Amino acid sequence: MKHLLTIFLLFSATLLTAQTELIIDNFDDQELVFNNFSGNCGDWQANGPVIGRSFETDNPYGGAGACLKLHYNVPGTSGGCGYWTSMISQVDSDYVSL
Repeated sequence: MKHLLTIFLLFSATLLTAQTELIIDNFDDQELVFNNFSGNCGDWQANGPVIGRSFETDNPYGGAGACLKLHYNVPGTSGGCGYWTSMISQVDSDYVSL
C-alpha cells in the first residue's frame, strides 16, 4: 500500500505541473459573436454597475492580433458585473460557461 500511495502522489504531482493552454477566443476578429467553441459570449450587469468592452491591439497576448479589454464601474456593494463565454457541448461537464 505504501508503494501504491507513493506512485499515486508522484503521478498526481506530474498532472498538476503539466500545463495545457486552451484558447477559448483570441479576439483577433474584434467581434463578440462566437468563440472558438461556437458558443456565445457577452457581458452582464446587476444593480447599478456599468460595463463596457473594447479591443486592445497595442499590447495583445502573443504580440499580435487583439485582446478583449473590459471597462467597469461598480459604485456600491450590492451590484456586480462581468463577462461570460459559453463552451456549449465542447466540455464534458455540467458547467458550460466561464
